[in-house]
Parts: sequence; structure tokens; C-alpha cells
Amino acid sequence: MTSGTKPNPVIFIHGLWIHSTAWQPWLELFESRGSETSAPGWPGDAPTVAETREHADALHAEWTIPGPGRPLFEDAGANFSRHSPAKVDTHNAERGPLLLASGTEDHTVPLKVTKEVFGMYSKGLADTDFHVFEGRGHSLTIDGGWKDVADVALDWFAAKQF
Repeated sequence: MTSGTKPNPVIFIHGLWIHSTAWQPWLELFESRGSETSAPGWPGDAPTVAETREHADALHAEWTIPGPGRPLFEDAGANFSRHSPAKVDTHNAERGPLLLASGTEDHTVPLKVTKEVFGMYSKGLADTDFHVFEGRGHSLTIDGGWKDVADVALDWFAAKQF
């Protein structure tokens, strides 16, 4: 680690159907502020979107298996079953600080859902914060206003002394 580099690396995890290069502007911004960053791709992803698309059939053949949507249903029902393999301990006092963000126009994960998640995590002892982006949708980290979202995250990191 070079002097000026912050001690806590920042790892950017992308959702399904998005390539890790979507985080490139974030990586550059956070690195310019002294953070070590990483944005790992999904298994089999090529270095670029174009290369990944070229090999989509091979990726599909190598990484997919026919089967039920069990993991998705386990995830969706995790908090309804004490014994679900996807259950998350929202009261884990040992986890790091958590910033949840939502756009008021998010129709993929509506604001109401993120508020409920915040409510579950905020009952624990670990630090949990919530930020609402007015008029923003689900793609708020990659659309034209991504820098506003990144600035909120950077301010939050600074407030947490990361």
C-alpha cells in the first residue's frame, strides 16, 4: 500500500446482467481519492462487454445447468424461514457500516422494500444508514447522474472515517 492510500479497500459488486466495467468511473473516482478498489466480474466474464457477448453461448454452456429456480425462491423467502440457507443475520453487530440507497422511481427494488430492509438492519447494533435519491431509478449507479450517487457514498465513507 502506498502512502496516501486508505487502509480499507472498496469492492464494487455489480448485479445480474451488468458487466463489472460498469463500475469503471467509480473505480477511477475512488482511486483519485486514495482508495484501493476492485470490481470483480462474474465467473467466465471476459475483460470487456463486447468480448463477453462474443462468448455468450460458451459461457452459457460452461456455467449454467438446467434446474429449478430454487436459489431465487430461497433468497426471496429467506426471512420467512428460520432455517433458510439464504437467511441474513441483520443483527450481526460485527459487520461493518452499511449504507443502503434507493431511488424514488426504482421499480425493480422499490423504495418501500429498501426502507423495510433498512428497518431490519437498523434494529441491530452495527451502523446502518439510508439515503434516498429523489427521481432516480434502479440504475442510479450507472446512469447520467452516477456522480451524485458516488459523491454521497464518498461523503458517507469520509463520515465513517474510511
